[in-house]
Amino acid sequence: MVLFMRGRGRRDRGEIVIDVLRAALDGEVKTRIMFKSNLYYRTFNHIFSELLDKGFIVRCNGFNGKFLYKTSERGRKVLEAGMKFYNLINTSERN
Repeated sequence: MVLFMRGRGRRDRGEIVIDVLRAALDGEVKTRIMFKSNLYYRTFNHIFSELLDKGFIVRCNGFNGKFLYKTSERGRKVLEAGMKFYNLINTSERN
C-alpha cells in the first residue's frame, strides 16, 4: 500500500500524507490505516490528527462499537492533486 518507498530513503511529509489518505480511501479502523501507511504510532498519530482536524479524513460509525475513518471528498481532491504532483516530479527525474 505504501506508494513512495521504492529504492529511496525516507519519505517526505507530503508522501506520508498521500499514503495515509490512500490507506483510508475505503474506510478502515485507525490501526489498519497506520499499518497500511507503514508508520510508527507517534508519527502516524501526529499526521492523522491533523488530517482529521482539517477535514481530509472523517470518522464514521463502524461495527462492534469501533469507528471507521474514511478519506473525505476534500481529502480525495488533495490525494489526487498530490499524486499528480509526485508523478510529475518522478517522471521529470527520470528524464
